[in-house]
Amino acid sequence: MTRIRKILAILTLASTLAVLASHPASAAGIDQNIASQAMNQGNYGQVKTLITPLAKSGIPWAQMLLAQLYEQGLGIPKDSTQALSWLKKAAAANYPEAQFKLGMYYLDHLHELPDARRQAEDLFATIAESSQKLRRQLFYSSKAAYIKGDYEKAFILADPAARFGDSDAQFLIGVMFDKGQGVPVYQPEAIKWYLKAAKQDHGMAQLYLAIKYDRGDGVSRDEKESFAWYLKAARHDLLQAMVRLSDFYAQGLGTEKDPAQSIVWLKKAAEKGSAEAMKKMAYHYANGLGVKQSRYNAADWYYRAGHTFFEQGDKEEALASIEAIESLVPNHFLSKRLLNEIYNPNLSSTSQDVNAESGNTVYGTAWVLSSHYVVTAYHVLEGRQKISLMTQDNREIHATLVVFDHANDLAILRVTPTLTPLPLGQDLLSLGDDVFTIGYPEPDLLGKKAKYTTGKVNSVFGFRDDPRFVQVSTPIH
Repeated sequence: MTRIRKILAILTLASTLAVLASHPASAAGIDQNIASQAMNQGNYGQVKTLITPLAKSGIPWAQMLLAQLYEQGLGIPKDSTQALSWLKKAAAANYPEAQFKLGMYYLDHLHELPDARRQAEDLFATIAESSQKLRRQLFYSSKAAYIKGDYEKAFILADPAARFGDSDAQFLIGVMFDKGQGVPVYQPEAIKWYLKAAKQDHGMAQLYLAIKYDRGDGVSRDEKESFAWYLKAARHDLLQAMVRLSDFYAQGLGTEKDPAQSIVWLKKAAEKGSAEAMKKMAYHYANGLGVKQSRYNAADWYYRAGHTFFEQGDKEEALASIEAIESLVPNHFLSKRLLNEIYNPNLSSTSQDVNAESGNTVYGTAWVLSSHYVVTAYHVLEGRQKISLMTQDNREIHATLVVFDHANDLAILRVTPTLTPLPLGQDLLSLGDDVFTIGYPEPDLLGKKAKYTTGKVNSVFGFRDDPRFVQVSTPIH
């Protein structure tokens, strides 16, 4: 009986040892925390004492950290040979951080060490296969090398990430084959990688594919295929895709003609800041393509386009926008404003916000439409935080902007007090009718009382026979 108990006791002890032996990471984890704290505190001697036996026993993180101490000379003399030796041990134990760092070491010595490229490629392929997080690390390192112009290194880093499914890396590999960066130009390979990324809904890859099929660059020209990829890319808010998609709808390329959809995508691109889209919106309004023809809306879009072109450093396009406005509506205030923005930025009306804050006041004339609404010129109000109406008996009435039409320079204001509206005539104007104006031109110079002038209707149509306007001989101040 006693002998049996001894055997059981030995078995129990052996089992305990087996359990302890199977969990070396538990103690190592505690040691790693202590080592990390000591590193953060700069106690490198303590770190070396703690991790050296662990590194010799084959624990990868300790080997990696010991390599760092030797590499940087922290608590011990610098020794690149020892650093590389411990780094290789950690990498051989499949420690991803060590594999990545060792791969980068081989990349830095591509043309000095025999077989360095293959060693780097094997290490990067191993970590790319292991996790998405490591594939992203490879891509970001590749992107950094690409930006620096080190295309060979960028390709070696991106290739394994691309092969294991990282769409950004796939797109980058496509670009490099497309442009011959780090690899020879090879269009079939570029198309292959663009397609892999595009199928993962990579917007830029979809755009590049659309352009390829649009131009017949590396593939047979295919309007339907191009349209399909432009549509996908446009849904990523890529401006170039939106503008070209608008062209496809307008011309019926690869799809049915749809002027309404053409305008939808063109306007989206314009509102998101595409100067080219703004310019095209102006052309559409000027010629009534998909929208109701309006020279004033066209002038508005030409102004926006010119303003944006100038901000982007394209002065020639900005000046061309001024010419376009003048050809549509001579002496329009928007052409003068854009001219000021280009040559006299300090006098530009885009600085009205600053002028308003500094106390500068501008004056205009408002007409009462109904008991609580008045109409005036929008350019008088633009950028103003406070709007007041002055009556003939010198009462000041606060007003708020309700709606405005930038292109036609009109604004509707609302007031709280009840006002008496100006009655409008019911008869149509005829050539030669008597007309008059009442307004407040240059109030600081001519006074703040209303000025009255008379004249005749010279034409019942405006510039270029525009039926919305009339021409009169009455001086307009």
